[in-house]
Amino acid sequence: MLNIFKKNRNQPFTPLLKREVNKAWINVTYDQYLPLYKAKFPFAFIGDDQLFNEFQGRIQYLIDTVVDLSTKRSEIESLWQLVFDSLLPLDEDVISADSIYFFPLLSITGEASFEQEYREKIMNKLENVMISKTTQQLEQGDDPVQVIKSLNYWLQKEMEYLAYLQVGNSYAQMGQLKIIYEQYSEQFETIKQFSAATYVDFVSVTKNAYKALQPEYKEKFTYFIQFLALQSVLVSRDAGFFDSYEQQLSEYYKIKLRKKPIANWAYWFFTGYGERPWRLVWLLLLTNFIFALLFTFLPFEFNGISKTMGVWPRIGNFLYFNHTTMLTVGYGDLFPKSPGAKSVVMLLQLMGFSISSAAVALFLRRILRF
Repeated sequence: MLNIFKKNRNQPFTPLLKREVNKAWINVTYDQYLPLYKAKFPFAFIGDDQLFNEFQGRIQYLIDTVVDLSTKRSEIESLWQLVFDSLLPLDEDVISADSIYFFPLLSITGEASFEQEYREKIMNKLENVMISKTTQQLEQGDDPVQVIKSLNYWLQKEMEYLAYLQVGNSYAQMGQLKIIYEQYSEQFETIKQFSAATYVDFVSVTKNAYKALQPEYKEKFTYFIQFLALQSVLVSRDAGFFDSYEQQLSEYYKIKLRKKPIANWAYWFFTGYGERPWRLVWLLLLTNFIFALLFTFLPFEFNGISKTMGVWPRIGNFLYFNHTTMLTVGYGDLFPKSPGAKSVVMLLQLMGFSISSAAVALFLRRILRF
């Protein structure tokens, strides 16, 4: 996940494209540049789409001939306007669109150091186009798996664009994703059945978009993301994606217990979010040993364990007593006599019963799941 918020908003942009300005072409006009470029690359701009050729040519012109792109902001703005007015929505695959349209144009946009307001405006327009295209395709009855695969790819690329342009994710986009999911729930159910990986990817990129939201907007979408995270857990489990399942489960509880960091840490540390129940066995043994030391070295009185015994025999007896007590067996051959000992044993019983019950439940859950 690209951390947008920790990025220094004032640092210069590192170009996405490595470009070397041809010194011989610095002062040439666009009309003069085209024949020079075509002489060097004869197969460039030979397609039938004149508008697209013009678009590519002008981007290449800026890449090859302009040292300081901040002096060409008006030309770059006109290229974005051309994209939004005539070249979008895209008919071809989104993957092709990235390399042909967005990647080079974003690179020179970053180098031109536009104000953040303009960069946000660009990203909002791109978001709206892609969301609208997705909605239209689902409405037309296109294969939902392929539609959401394209959307997943776009959302992943968008996170890179957002990070590069140093722009946070938009509140509007999250709202649109939520509407798409709710409005086309039947299509998403189909995706769950026939392409679990696509569904899990959709949830993953949506969670990344949520993480990139401005903090003040996150709370509005928390329950939606929590619902998606749980669905992803169930889909991963049912599809047998057990490596992915554990990751999805971890992310689900991080969202669910976001306001209870201590509970979140304890559930992870002691049980691995329920996937490591043997940690509770170690906790049970550790608790047994700690209480055995307490009973041995503190002035507690127990029937059947004399204070005249050596240290190790006393520890051994208390380990046995603790074990039978924590597992609710209690043979009765050893028991506390002093009030202090009885109080501590009550605490031991409560801890032992809780830990052992949780361990049994988690072990059974794993066994029954398989």
